[in-house]
Amino acid sequence: MQHCPRCTHNNLDGALICSRCRQPLSHYVGLATRQMRAVLDMQDMPLPSPKPLAAPVATKHGKLTLQIEGAEQPLVVENQGHILIGRASSHSVRVPDVDLAPYHAFNKGVSSLHATIFRAEEGLCISDLGSLNGTYLNRECLTPHMGYALHTGDIIYLGQMAMQVYFE
Repeated sequence: MQHCPRCTHNNLDGALICSRCRQPLSHYVGLATRQMRAVLDMQDMPLPSPKPLAAPVATKHGKLTLQIEGAEQPLVVENQGHILIGRASSHSVRVPDVDLAPYHAFNKGVSSLHATIFRAEEGLCISDLGSLNGTYLNRECLTPHMGYALHTGDIIYLGQMAMQVYFE
């Protein structure tokens, strides 16, 4: 039996997380984000070629549309004012609002909680959450935990995952 360091619950041998409080057990390091390159050279990164969207048709008031490079269909998200973007896994304790795991996010260097899109007085903003492989807005590397104005049609890179964003 393994004892949880947080709640002292007895867990089965080999368990990765506590079945009571979801705390990673002492020997568990999790599914860490793959580090791509120390710093992405955006000059070498191709611009994504997403399927063109007719923004007024594809977006509805209060909706955010993400056209992920290589995805057949855009990802439409209800804009609640604060959206966490990342990748979920069976090892994650917290699940992002926008889960990019089905789009091979781990292989592209997306962190479990990578970035956030939030509403501010001047409109929508994006902020990197201290991700390992960085967030880029139109090829500009974002300083972690700072808000940057987001405009419809902007291209976002989360690690090496490219997407174009549309909203009203």
